[in-house]
Amino acid sequence: LDNALNEAIKLTDSKIGYIYFYSEKRKEFTLNTWSKEVMKECAVVNPQTVYSLDKTGIWGEAVRQRKSILVNDFPSANPLKKGTPEGHVRLSRFLTVPLFQDGEIVAVVGVANKDSEYDDTDILQLNLLMDAVWKTTSRLKAESSLKENEERLRQAEKMEAIGHLAGGIAHDFNNILGGIVGFAEMSLDHTDKDSILERNIRQILKASNRAKNLVRQILTYSRQGKSEKHPTNIRQLAYEVVELLRAVIPSTVIIDVNLDMQTKPVLADANQIHEMILNLANNAVYAMQNKGTLRVNLRTEENYSAIIGIGGTIQPGEYSIIEVIDTGCGMDAATIEKAFNPFYTTKPVGEGTGMGLSVVLGVVHSHDGGIQVVSAPGAGTTFRIFLPVENSITLDSNSESEQKSTIPGGTETILFVDDEQMLVELFSEMLTDLGYRVVCRTDGRAAVEYLKSNAPEIDIVVSDQTMPYLNGLELAEEAHKIRRDLPIVICSGYSRVLLSDKEKDAGVSCILAKPVSLKLLSSAIRNILDSRNHQNL
Repeated sequence: LDNALNEAIKLTDSKIGYIYFYSEKRKEFTLNTWSKEVMKECAVVNPQTVYSLDKTGIWGEAVRQRKSILVNDFPSANPLKKGTPEGHVRLSRFLTVPLFQDGEIVAVVGVANKDSEYDDTDILQLNLLMDAVWKTTSRLKAESSLKENEERLRQAEKMEAIGHLAGGIAHDFNNILGGIVGFAEMSLDHTDKDSILERNIRQILKASNRAKNLVRQILTYSRQGKSEKHPTNIRQLAYEVVELLRAVIPSTVIIDVNLDMQTKPVLADANQIHEMILNLANNAVYAMQNKGTLRVNLRTEENYSAIIGIGGTIQPGEYSIIEVIDTGCGMDAATIEKAFNPFYTTKPVGEGTGMGLSVVLGVVHSHDGGIQVVSAPGAGTTFRIFLPVENSITLDSNSESEQKSTIPGGTETILFVDDEQMLVELFSEMLTDLGYRVVCRTDGRAAVEYLKSNAPEIDIVVSDQTMPYLNGLELAEEAHKIRRDLPIVICSGYSRVLLSDKEKDAGVSCILAKPVSLKLLSSAIRNILDSRNHQNL
């Protein structure tokens, strides 16, 4: 385009010229190139590169009138002029031509200060030249865009594959972890208070909880850990994170906060959004080596065009935007590309799991949002999170109360089904200790065969979801055919709160996230059985 402008100046015997891109949607000009001679003569203190159409004078008439504008006596008074800034290059003659593509103006080219008068020949030459140039430019942009799209597709496929792998590992690990937690809890009941053995077992449980949190992060990244979303005030969450950070980060880090009061609510899982902002802020503090400025901004903004984000394109729309900005070491393009991969970290061994940004990406995508990263080595980093606004929702300040009471055992009969022999032995012993009679099967098909002959004696079925031959839902559907009033509890490595219609139709009463503690399982069983007993009175 620089070469095209030089050619336009030569063709029209002009002295200076410019090319501005134009957006019909935003009604806005964006400077692409000025001729070098203009820059030599221009003495404007703060030259602009972006102009709104309504702020332009006679040179904007090419767009308003949608035709070429020719002025051969520029110094003379003209009602269309709005004046020129102090220091602007002197103009004697002036010609500006709009460039159309598919019926829309996409750019304007202007030339000025020809020794003789401009005429229709100059307009024709500029139109022919710029039409050819724009076709070439469009082709090059399309080729470049195709390459970028191919690269983004490869990156998205890679991230999806990693997500599936991580989700599968997390499911298997949950089964192993369930056994560790369960046997540790049982052993704790048989140890002397304040003994070395009790302390050791509590350390096992503490480490298991850390492992459980890591699995939850992996599932969040892979978007297999579902969540219950509510109308959420992002501003309140961001404020809470900032207040938490003020209490724990060094005083050498300055926190600059700008949370717009007019920020609109989004449909979100508050815990996940809180964790996401905290992860970004902690990464920012680490990147600054505990010295610098951390900025947290929040606003609602409408995007009129698509934005290239991490792992996908952020479509036009209205978003509540969270920005976490640091003045740290920054990242190069190669680091940004790998930063969201699970277990990738630049931190020393023992200082991070590499899951922080992976969790951020999982949270953003599970909320149908997008993330943009702007960074360069030595120039700090900006993480910009786009969460779609829900204009139809209203905020509800009431939160659900948590169940606090411990539910005792019972004497009913439970059919327990899991393909992990260790978990079968564990929960059989634990539930038996609570007074229940427990029938165990390690195969969904075997459980169905048992129910065909013994359904009346079973009070409730507790089943794993992921099993060979028949999964938990399929087992529930078969059990429902045999006995429609038989309640089913499904234990899943992919945590969910809400039941699908298909699960409700199959008689599933609730879904519990693995690893399941004895307290949670016994509470769920007791609640379901007591509810049924009350209905039968």
